Amino acid sequence: MPGWPDADRHLELVHEPARLEEHGGKRVSSPNPYWNEWGVTVEDPDGYRLVLCRSAWSNA
Repeated sequence: MPGWPDADRHLELVHEPARLEEHGGKRVSSPNPYWNEWGVTVEDPDGYRLVLCRSAWSNA
């Protein structure tokens, strides 16, 4: 769970995808079709969105 000491935010990486929904997130469609094809967009209760991508990254 990375984050700055005493910060009010952190990033937690979890293996179980349903955990985001159990804590108030909901899966939503992205305005960008690429993310709908290659990932999932989750919106938190405040309206912020997180995109999780299953596509491999290439810098080429």
